[in-house]
Amino acid sequence: QRQRCVFDARKDLVGPAAEKSLEGATEAYAENLARDEYLKAQTGIKDANEQFQSKQFYNAHLKAVAADEDAKKARDISLGKKGVLSDSITDVNVTIDRARNYNAEKHAGENLRLAEENVKIANDSLGTLKLKQGFSAVEVAKMNADEALAKSMRGTSSDKIGDAKTLLGQAEKSPGASSATTDLSMARESLKSSEQL
Repeated sequence: QRQRCVFDARKDLVGPAAEKSLEGATEAYAENLARDEYLKAQTGIKDANEQFQSKQFYNAHLKAVAADEDAKKARDISLGKKGVLSDSITDVNVTIDRARNYNAEKHAGENLRLAEENVKIANDSLGTLKLKQGFSAVEVAKMNADEALAKSMRGTSSDKIGDAKTLLGQAEKSPGASSATTDLSMARESLKSSEQL
């Protein structure tokens, strides 16, 4: 007696598994980091669902299996690129440190706080392999770190110019000012140039 192989669509359909694999690929930011494979998986799931609706159960099963494999491949490719996120986090941390050197707490406290907060989210996301969330957070962190650095540099420059004005004023009133007219003139010119930057 020959045994007949019967395909049971309800039991054997891997569509839900393929959809779950695609969700995993989405969390790993595959739509950007492994775009071709991700789009192939998306299309495969769509095709599998259409085949299922048309009662072409075996074809639906085959499409769903292929889509599941494509989604897993897309996720693996994305996870292979997690070093890109790690490097971006390192770059933002360098910018944050530079901003701190220019007294960012004073001049750009909110930007600094947002940058640090989002770097932490990006780091946590890297650890849990939620690269989409990580890349989004590192982008916000970079924008705020850059802004904190720019504001801090401007603020520190203003502070230093203010200090220089005070010192120049004191020097002009000092007893030796009459013997250092050339030096004081050069200092005034330098201060004027600094203020115009």
